[in-house]
Amino acid sequence: EDCRVLAETLGQNLLRLPVNWSGMEPKQGEFNQAYFDRMLEVIRGCWEHGVYTLVDIHQDAYSKEIGEDGAPLWAIVPEPTELLEGPLTEEELAERRLSPQVLAAFESLYENKEGVQDAYATMAAKLAEVIRDEPGVMGIDLMNEPVVLKDLDPTKSGLLDAFHARVSEAIR
Repeated sequence: EDCRVLAETLGQNLLRLPVNWSGMEPKQGEFNQAYFDRMLEVIRGCWEHGVYTLVDIHQDAYSKEIGEDGAPLWAIVPEPTELLEGPLTEEELAERRLSPQVLAAFESLYENKEGVQDAYATMAAKLAEVIRDEPGVMGIDLMNEPVVLKDLDPTKSGLLDAFHARVSEAIR
């Protein structure tokens, strides 16, 4: 019904569908088929009404455990010193995005500490496999609003580009 309203009432032909790593792979190496099934239900429901879907691997402040949503707890390296939750106000989220825990988690992801980038790429490849035959899918956003470390530390230049290249290769 939501897909019909989106198309017929609102006149939209695109849905940006946020999905979370923590939903897809709550335990390392164990993918949540029910999460993928629900995702496919939405994608197919939208396509029935002519609405394309952009699947957005979403995060806000890296993880729901230290920010608002995104990575599962096991993929936070180093292990968080304090677990925090959302929902957050815009001001709280802006502050959380630049917190030491969030910045350390992004640095670990980009530098593949303890294989966390490899795990992310594996998750993204699994997502691509699940949606590859869906005609209504127009693409995958590899990560919503990633933190760009080079803006904070020029020695970190190139890490985000290398991350995108690695994950793009995995989904292809």
